[in-house]
Amino acid sequence: MTPSPRGVSLIAALLWAPGAWSQTSPDPVLVAPPAATARRVVDAEARDFQETAEGFHAYIAGKKAGIKNADNLPFLLSHGARTKESILLVHGFSDSPYYVRALADIFYGAGYNVVAILLPGHGTKPEDLLRVRLGQWQTETEAGFRLAARLGGRVSLGGFSTGGGLVLDALAKNDSSRRPVGDLFLFSPAVKIKDARVPPACIAGAMFFKPWKNDNPDAPEDNPYRYKKLAVNGACQVYWLSVEESLRRAALLSKIEDSGVGVFAAQSEADTVVDPGAVAELMRSLRASAAQEFILYPLSAAVHHNSVPRPETNPFYGELAARLKAFLARRQ
Repeated sequence: MTPSPRGVSLIAALLWAPGAWSQTSPDPVLVAPPAATARRVVDAEARDFQETAEGFHAYIAGKKAGIKNADNLPFLLSHGARTKESILLVHGFSDSPYYVRALADIFYGAGYNVVAILLPGHGTKPEDLLRVRLGQWQTETEAGFRLAARLGGRVSLGGFSTGGGLVLDALAKNDSSRRPVGDLFLFSPAVKIKDARVPPACIAGAMFFKPWKNDNPDAPEDNPYRYKKLAVNGACQVYWLSVEESLRRAALLSKIEDSGVGVFAAQSEADTVVDPGAVAELMRSLRASAAQEFILYPLSAAVHHNSVPRPETNPFYGELAARLKAFLARRQ
């Protein structure tokens, strides 16, 4: 069996919160006057918000063991009550929530409650990715999805790199009639791995006899926010995620159209990790009925994969932030 990831899983933390999964219904009008009923509904929502926030803080505390840097921890940017809009943000492979922190500030400034999770195997040491499985990441993402939905009237999904692939996966599986999604935000999403060596290596089971990528088996871990040493097993989980996403693409596109989900994406042609052509193809596949915004940095701009979501590494981040704020403003 796959060993449990370090710390407390988001599901366990939510179950820890007292009454976290209870359902509270307003009293019938015949029992209580409308004003009292409304007050009870508000009180129930406040209790649910508090319990959800407490459960998430327990989850954060459980992730602290072995963490490389405090900025690698999951985080919650809360307005102190349930908001009209909320969002789940998911980081990429080998990195941490630090990479979506600047984006989170934009969403928070637009009135969103913001949840950012830490995927199993991340934020600690590269060896923790040697035995992690895609299912663990999908489970963590779904739990974060459920939590974010409880913090806002309408929940959106956002992800960088592997996180983009995970939120696409979560949306494709989502029952929109029970949990409507607002918008989808993709930053260098891992819809297709660019390195042609990855698929055959993963299919052949390379991770069982070659734990580390050849060009960096002894890379010094001098970046506090991500791993330099890359576990082949982890890369293969990203590959399998991209395969699953491609198989669900038709269902995903239908769900986006039927539910009126808006899609904002940013991608660079200089990306050596994700195939930029595959991201552009995904955006072209969207029907005109869906709100769309696509930023594609040309090859000459030399914006690298990990540079896209961070203001200190993306020289065009100001433009990205302005266009993102304009996209969000249509919901206000």
